[in-house]
Amino acid sequence: MPKKTIFSKDDTFESKRLYFRSVKEGDGELLFKWRCTPHVYEHARTAQAPSREEHDRWFARHMNNIFSVRYIIVEKSSGSELGVVACDSDDEHCELSYYLGEPSAQGKGYMKEALVTLFNHLATQYEIGRLMAETRADNLASIALIEKLGGVLFDEYSAENFVWRKYQIPLGKKGGA
Repeated sequence: MPKKTIFSKDDTFESKRLYFRSVKEGDGELLFKWRCTPHVYEHARTAQAPSREEHDRWFARHMNNIFSVRYIIVEKSSGSELGVVACDSDDEHCELSYYLGEPSAQGKGYMKEALVTLFNHLATQYEIGRLMAETRADNLASIALIEKLGGVLFDEYSAENFVWRKYQIPLGKKGGA
């Protein structure tokens, strides 16, 4: 059985167009704004915006969890913060989550670049060999991206009034890029 991965809370890395920095305490308001944006929450577990209290509890839980890491995606040329990529580790796997919080960032290839870069970072810095990802079956853009990056569907189930698809994504030379 895999062991939990302990993540650094002070981590940075970059790609050609993007810079990634660990989420800090001061980012709570930005993440709340993004999580309350319809194009983000409509694909989330609850399919509704979190209340302020729900967000604050969620944010504190992730900030205090050494087995969870979130990175803000920043466009290098403008310094604009675009979204989040994240990984949460438990005794069985590391689970991927991601979103572009800024609607103007969609359709420009940022998330593909962000995920490829994250996958390489996780494989080299943390020796993670695969990730798990879940997405709603109606989130066709996310499904296409996961599959393009080597994700393999291994389960589909119904929960929270939606059909969910679970993927395994191999990292390293055979997948994830």
